[in-house]
Amino acid sequence: MARANLNVSAEVREEFLAAQEGGANIRLIKVGIQDESLVMLQKAEKISSAQADFDSVLNSAANENEASLILFRCDNEGANWLLVSWIPDGCRVRDKMLFSSSREDLKRTLGLGYFMGGDYAANNRADLTWEGYRASVAKDAKGAPLTERETLLKEERDLMREEVQVNSSKAMGVMPFAVSAQTIASWSEFASKSVSWVEMKVENEEVQLVSSKLLAQGESLQALVSEEDARFIMMRLSSSSSSSSAAASSTPSSLTFFVFSCPENVPVRQKMTMSSSKASVLAAAMANGLVAFDRNVEIRAAADIEELVKELDPTQSVFAAASSAAATSLHAKPMRAGARGRGTAQIKKFVADDDA
Repeated sequence: MARANLNVSAEVREEFLAAQEGGANIRLIKVGIQDESLVMLQKAEKISSAQADFDSVLNSAANENEASLILFRCDNEGANWLLVSWIPDGCRVRDKMLFSSSREDLKRTLGLGYFMGGDYAANNRADLTWEGYRASVAKDAKGAPLTERETLLKEERDLMREEVQVNSSKAMGVMPFAVSAQTIASWSEFASKSVSWVEMKVENEEVQLVSSKLLAQGESLQALVSEEDARFIMMRLSSSSSSSSAAASSTPSSLTFFVFSCPENVPVRQKMTMSSSKASVLAAAMANGLVAFDRNVEIRAAADIEELVKELDPTQSVFAAASSAAATSLHAKPMRAGARGRGTAQIKKFVADDDA
């Protein structure tokens, strides 16, 4: 199903963020659709256990003939949220389509790492119970085997969630570096899709903005990547309008990347500074700008970034041909340009050089 690509209102983002920072008593946030945006309709506090509140508080928040997306906190830990899609049979067909196609947009905007509880869809009161949700989880665990590509994507997402969960509390509390106001503003612009490229550096103990822009269709990414300095890059790539209908039917319309670009000739001190701050910058970006990423990638040459475009075409994607061993790694490893016919060049972790 095509995604609706609705904007998530600032109120929803702020309330969700506040719940992570100190609102441990918040049990749920109810989201609806108004004027092509996902807006907050209601929030409710914790009364009892997650099981009891699911059957009472959440059930009461679901209106009989009105679809909604309900963010339900499974416990007091920030990452353990569940997205409940309440789409009753009595609501309009258009609403059914809009709400069904907006779930991923909502989770990605708020941060995939928070939704350890997964998704649960219900269309009648009999299913809107904790027992029904747990039965659904058990059923999914016994589902059909995943394809190699599905396994790779699932494991990559799970590992990325773990990385964010481990580092988010540290990043939100005491960042090892300050973040400039311009950088934080660029994160919000990226989340709202005003820009699709944000380039950052760590200098003078501060995460600083290098550049931000809206990428043009077909623009050379290689020309934008520094061959001399390490950079963090947030990037959103959209599929070409000339893509065949067959490819488009199974290909996402866009993918977001968090890229750590670290050329081999970068001094070791800069490599260490950027490498050690990567997880904190990623977690802080998700907390401040509420940005979630589909891929977390490291590259060692400007040419490597062009290979990420293939993620929008599964028939050419390096993921489609990945081995089962590659499926266990945290980061996607793009093929170097010009490497065809000579095997896949490995993106190597940096090796300390002599100039400290």
